[in-house]
Amino acid sequence: DALTAVVSRMEYIGFDDNKMEATYIRLPERSEILPEIKENLIVELYNK
Repeated sequence: DALTAVVSRMEYIGFDDNKMEATYIRLPERSEILPEIKENLIVELYNK
């Protein structure tokens, strides 16, 4: 039931409702990444 409540599914993630699994189909494009994610902070963290 939780998966059916998801309004929008991301195109780069495949869902199997029967198995209740999700898998990455491909890497997301930059435009598909949520705007709340601050890429520069991720890069900064991994450069330490």
